[in-house]
Order: sequence, then C-alpha cells, then structure tokens
Amino acid sequence: MIFTKQNLNRLVWPLIGEQILSVTVGIADTVMVAYCGEEAMSGVALSDSISFLLLQVFSALCTGGAVVVSQYLGRSDAPGAGRAAGQLVWLTGAVALVMAALGVIWRRQILQTLFEGVEREVMEQALAYFKLIAFSFPFLGVYNAGAALLRSMGAAGVSLRIALLMNVLNVAGNAWLIYGKGLGAAGAAASSLAARAVAAVLVIAYLCWRSAPFSLRAGLRCRPQLKTAAAILRIGVPSGIENSMFQIGKLLVQRLVASFGTVAIAANAAAGNIACIATIPGSAISLALLCVVGRCMGAQCPDEAAADARRLMKMSFVSMLVLNAAVWVFLGPVVSLYNLSGPTRAATVQLVHWHCVFAALLWTPSFCLPSVLRGAGDVAFTMKVSIASMWLMRIGGSYLLARGMGLEILGVWVAIFLDWGLRAALFFIRFQRGAWRAGQILR
Repeated sequence: MIFTKQNLNRLVWPLIGEQILSVTVGIADTVMVAYCGEEAMSGVALSDSISFLLLQVFSALCTGGAVVVSQYLGRSDAPGAGRAAGQLVWLTGAVALVMAALGVIWRRQILQTLFEGVEREVMEQALAYFKLIAFSFPFLGVYNAGAALLRSMGAAGVSLRIALLMNVLNVAGNAWLIYGKGLGAAGAAASSLAARAVAAVLVIAYLCWRSAPFSLRAGLRCRPQLKTAAAILRIGVPSGIENSMFQIGKLLVQRLVASFGTVAIAANAAAGNIACIATIPGSAISLALLCVVGRCMGAQCPDEAAADARRLMKMSFVSMLVLNAAVWVFLGPVVSLYNLSGPTRAATVQLVHWHCVFAALLWTPSFCLPSVLRGAGDVAFTMKVSIASMWLMRIGGSYLLARGMGLEILGVWVAIFLDWGLRAALFFIRFQRGAWRAGQILR
C-alpha cells in the first residue's frame, strides 16, 4: 500500500492549514482595504479578477509538474523526479515573468476595456493595486511551483510553515501600509509583493538544500529536457486552457456584476471571500488528490488510486457539510467585519446562505473528482467538460437569470450553482466508468 490512512492525514491536514491561511489572509486583505471605503474594496476585487486569470497559466504548469513528479516518485525514479522539478521551476518562472510584463504594461487598457463604465474612484483604486501586484507574479509563480513539489514529496508541512510566514508578513505589511501610511489598495499590493518574494526565496532554498526523495539543485542545472517538459505540458496545457477559459468566464460575469453598481461589486467581493471559507477542506483535498492519484498511477496501481480517491472524497463531503453549517451559523459576526452599508450587507448574507447549501452538496464532485482524473492524465476530458459547462451554465445562465429575468447579483450566483451541478454529474459518470484508469503520462 502506497498511502496508509496516516500518510493521507499527514498530507491532507497541512494542506487544510495552508488553505485556511490563504483564505483568511484574503479575507484580511479585503477587510483591511474595506477600511478605506467600498470603492477601494471594489477596485481590488476588479483587479484580482484579472490577475487570477493571468496566474492560472502558471498555476496549470504547477498542476502538470506535481502530477509528473508524483508519477516519477511512484516509479521510484528519483533522477527523473529531479529533472521534472527543475523543468517545472524554469518553465513557471519564465511564464510568470511574461505575465508580469503584460500586467504592468497593459493594465490600464485591460481594466478600462473589461470594466468600462465603472465609477472613476473604483477604477483609480484598481489601477493603483494592479500596478504593484503584477510585479509579484514571478515570485508567486516560483513559490507555487515549489509548494507543488513539496506536496509531491509528501512535505506539505514545510509548505504550510512557509505559507504561514508569508501570510503573517502580508497582514503585518497591510497594517503598516494601509492603516499607518494610508496607502489604501496600493499598500495592500505592496505588502503582498514583499511577502511573496520572501516565500519564493525560502521554498526554493529549502528544495535545493534537501537531497531526498530528489534533488532540485541537480534538476535546475539540467539543460532543457524536451521529454520531461512535454510530459508536464501534456497536463499543464489542457489545465491551463481550462483554467484560463474559466477565469475568462469569471471576468465576463464580473463585468456583468459591475454593471449593477458598487453595491453589487462589493457584495460579490465580500460574499466570495466568505464563501472561500466554506470550500477550504475541499480545496485542500483536491490538491492532495493530484499527488495521491499521480503516485499510485506511476506505481501502476489504479485500484489503489480509486480506493484512495473514494476515501478522500468522503472526507471532503463530511468536512464540507460541517464547515458550511458553521459558516451559516456564524455569518452575522463575519459579515460585520467588512464595514458594509445596509444594502450591501443584506445582499452579502443572501448570497452566502445560498452558497452554503450548494457548496455542501455539489462542490466536492464538481472540483475534487476532476483532480482524480488529472492525476491519472485524463486532462482532455476535464478540460472539455469544464469549458462547456462554464459557457453554458455560468456565463449563459448568468446573463439569462441576472439580466433577462431581473435577478441581478443573485442570478449570477444561481448560475454558478447550475455550473457545479452539470460538472458534478459528468465527472461522476466518467469516474465510475473507469476510463481514466488507463491514463499514461510518462512514456
């Protein structure tokens, strides 16, 4: 048996801790920026919707690298894992530099094109934030690559400790720059830039110092390995297309939300932050499934991959149910942190209540099951389903329900739940039929 129950717990619990840090710091950023007014909070939300799109490109490479390294480790091929790790870091760093350049040079054109008609103060805050946050893309890309490698080798605890330091630095920087210096959205971006730079240096230093189960130092010295890079790209390119199209869909929906005014933008941002709390365990287990299934498939143990997937899926279902119930109960005090106006607060509470119900029921099969398929190399199917469902349900449904039926922001969120339902059904059928068991990445 490759993964005992104890092994899975050692992988999953640090990942849950890392996701908690990610979400709580995101909430802290929004709450701190909200101190400067709903215009600042809305500007950060608009900028983040674009930066998330750009970041999905190298996030997909990290997914590909994690799966490939896991499969090499499943084969007990340490040199192959080291080569794959080195290629992942170089690829991710190069792509992230391109994304940073695009963000710095064309930020005004991008923001004004996508969010035409947004109030001037909101746009100015968005531009100030995006200018600085774009410089952090290379550091965040390298950090994400390193964190993916740590998960592949089962050292999720190290990733958690580095994430903790990064987030402490970020919050402390926010307190100084937003409250102390009065820099608003720009202060939040500068704080994130510094924290991400420190995290990137630490994670690469640790991986280069460590010699088992593979050496990143040796991998970084390797010349470009076309075979290894191709294996990473066979996972990364479809995942990148899927993630990028998903973020484009979110941008189109965000543009629709922006047309409903500042109250809708702020409620959508606050509800989105709070909703992330309710998906923490599912997000962590989704990351774990990539490594677990990849390692099992590399060792040519598809039955064990399926058994571990079911075990982790059950864990996700139970934890999501409990956590969403807790979010519902304690929603009032949490919303109070955002300093929202009466109409914005009411809209936020309504959206989160809807989210709690559907996240408990649909999030796990909608987002954890595709991680099982990706870990086995079945990325083309996940890409096709995700893109089709996003355009049909999330985008088409948003415009139909929000504008056509007059539901506005609530219609946008109902369309999201319809997207989850279709994804969940199609991924469940694929998993049960077992075609993914014959997947092959390393050739």
